[in-house]
Amino acid sequence: MVLLSTCPKCGKQSRTRTLTVKSKKGKIYRYTIYYHRRRNHSVKITFRNGVDFPTTLNYAKKKEINNGPCPICGKKRRYYSKQIKVKAASGKIYQYIVYVHGDSKHFIRKNSEIAQLSDSERLNRLIPFLEKIMTSFTIGTKFTTKQLTDRFKTEEGLSYFTYNERIETLKELGFLTKSKEGGINYYSVPWAILDLIFRFVYLKITLYQTNEFKMDGHLLEFTIQNRSVVGIDYMPYHILTDQPLRLSEMHLEVLDSDTGELLKLNVIRNDRSEKLFYIKFREKLLPGQITKILIKYIAEETNKNSVFSSGVEIVRCHLCIIHNENFTVSFHHISSDRKTIIPLVGAETSRYDVKKMKQSCVDIDNPPKFSIIQVSWETVNQ
Repeated sequence: MVLLSTCPKCGKQSRTRTLTVKSKKGKIYRYTIYYHRRRNHSVKITFRNGVDFPTTLNYAKKKEINNGPCPICGKKRRYYSKQIKVKAASGKIYQYIVYVHGDSKHFIRKNSEIAQLSDSERLNRLIPFLEKIMTSFTIGTKFTTKQLTDRFKTEEGLSYFTYNERIETLKELGFLTKSKEGGINYYSVPWAILDLIFRFVYLKITLYQTNEFKMDGHLLEFTIQNRSVVGIDYMPYHILTDQPLRLSEMHLEVLDSDTGELLKLNVIRNDRSEKLFYIKFREKLLPGQITKILIKYIAEETNKNSVFSSGVEIVRCHLCIIHNENFTVSFHHISSDRKTIIPLVGAETSRYDVKKMKQSCVDIDNPPKFSIIQVSWETVNQ
């Protein structure tokens, strides 16, 4: 007895055959051929999100049925799983497990090398990949596995399934977040990731006037500790300005405090009022190690206040403003939910130099993450 299938193009019952084709570029495609008397039809087999399905060498005959939840998407649905062998464009053969429930199909590599490592070893393997993601997609920007594959496949030549496995591993380790919109999985790098990597042991923020009329000088001294389990090469930094300025207009300098050496910057965003860049350390910062960097730039604070916020743990923060004698200065600490504003008392005011300048400073220990430290000033007419 010959089993017949319905042709999706003409609707007739016909015999079928699966055909594998290799293109001139070396890419492998899979087609289903529907045989008719006068004309045959071919249908390209693709993954449900449009990614070309690799050559399947054989399916397991037995299906394992489970009541859920699905180990990939976490939905509490009854699903079945089966093992398949997949031949990549490079000619290598991999084993995958496919999980099917409803219209959803999930693939994961079976017994892959990275799946057998400890969490710290897996993260160590994936740090270069995570760096590429954070360089290509800014923190908080959503992307799909297909977008990531299209961006990197020319450079690395890896398959969609390899990228999907890497992304899912980073999600499990807490370095990516996952959301679903319109049936499509989106990933993003959360700002909270920085707290998994860094700790600011000491942070000194200094504001000063470059002339009598402008409060525009910024000097930030960071003492940074690597609190992760792997060595890291960079740190992202985010600046918001009152005035529309480019980085080239801000006289930005980032230095290694120990050597005075200028550090390399990888600029991700350089909008008129928002800047995001990665600072590359002079040497790889190993787990538990501490380094010091200095950030200097010029940007006028036209609203007569300056704020600082961080998603990274700060052990101690020292905020100082150098100003004219006719300035009145106040410090406030705003809670993470922006509902509570606490005046910071005990700010010390003392003479800074002979040019009738004063400095007002305050120390804050262990400010909550994402809370705001604010300094405001007013000019008193004499």
